[in-house]
Amino acid sequence: MNRSGSGRSTVLLVFPYYIGHEGTGASGVKEVIAGIIAGADRGRFEFIVAAPAPGPFDSAFVSAGARMVYLGFGRHLVVRRLKNPLYYLSYSLLLVRCVLRLIAICRRERIDLVHSHSSAFLGAAFAARLLRIPHVTHVHEILDYLPPFVLRLYNRVIAALSDRVVIIASVLKPLFDFKAAGAPRVVTVFNGIDAGKFTPDRGGRAFREKFGVKNRHKVIGYLGRVAPKKGVHHLIAALPAVIERVPDSLLVIVGDADEPEDFPYRDSLHRLVESMNLGDRVIFTGSVRDSAAALASFDLLALASPTDTAPVSILEAMAMRKPVVAASRGGARDMVEHGVTGFIAEPRDEKAIAEAVVSILEDEELMTRFGAAARARVEKLFSHGVMARKTQALYEELLSR
Repeated sequence: MNRSGSGRSTVLLVFPYYIGHEGTGASGVKEVIAGIIAGADRGRFEFIVAAPAPGPFDSAFVSAGARMVYLGFGRHLVVRRLKNPLYYLSYSLLLVRCVLRLIAICRRERIDLVHSHSSAFLGAAFAARLLRIPHVTHVHEILDYLPPFVLRLYNRVIAALSDRVVIIASVLKPLFDFKAAGAPRVVTVFNGIDAGKFTPDRGGRAFREKFGVKNRHKVIGYLGRVAPKKGVHHLIAALPAVIERVPDSLLVIVGDADEPEDFPYRDSLHRLVESMNLGDRVIFTGSVRDSAAALASFDLLALASPTDTAPVSILEAMAMRKPVVAASRGGARDMVEHGVTGFIAEPRDEKAIAEAVVSILEDEELMTRFGAAARARVEKLFSHGVMARKTQALYEELLSR
């Protein structure tokens, strides 16, 4: 029996990010939450999304079928990497306030299950444990700024507070591979997208015209947040070797630095382009609202983040029949089938990145074949429907206990 007595179970989805403007930060998490809501059996589940404060992603959650509640904090609720010890004292006090507000929400809304969408925020887990409500931690990230022994201890806390741990990439599984009795079961649920929103003719020509890209140009595209961990500088450094063999190549960087600590990195990329005399070969578009139009303008997508767990831009590009080159040891290896939908390169290997890009740009037939296989792979493994069905089965298992 659910707590509301309505015949439907009420699930609280916790989105702990404060998004002041619609950039690329946390867009992957937004896509996952919206997909879970839209794909669930509405006769069995009702969804409420808890966020720090109103933001531009709320419309996606509401359109999918959820109600919104707010914790009343105009800031991220996830723990950040800062060296100031006073930050951690301040954050601890914030965490306590979050727990109290989440407890009040759970009681008022008669929540049956709490699903927290970040391992960097423990407030929802503490609230659910105190109320003895089933809790799921959805791990979207690697907290690689923590020392290894601290990360191991932190992940044990997550495991102790969670009935299930959902991971979105194979690379995350070793971080939660605990053998102790009572350890929660780790479940892999790959991110999914609404593939119907992404078609190859979705505004690519207009996007090219807006940024001065000619028909003759071969566009190597990057879509995502501009931050050090994304490795965008490796794409810039690889570009001269690509131009040597494919003279009409351009690198188009779509996205911006969403956090103040990333602004120096963004500025360093502009300086790098100038120092390499690539000003006419690299285009910075900043943040854009229509990611599908940006992807439609690309000939291929290239990413160079060594440890990104599940870049949603890869799935979106694949849905648009675009080959992908990913220099990564992270979740890209689950998404991209090497030699079938694109190429996987070693992180930071600019020569290998250039070689993979050139192999695709020089071969139109290969580009077409990769694109068709990429679309089929998304539909089979990475759709909203697949993700929502696996998540709903997890909810049903926990609520039936």
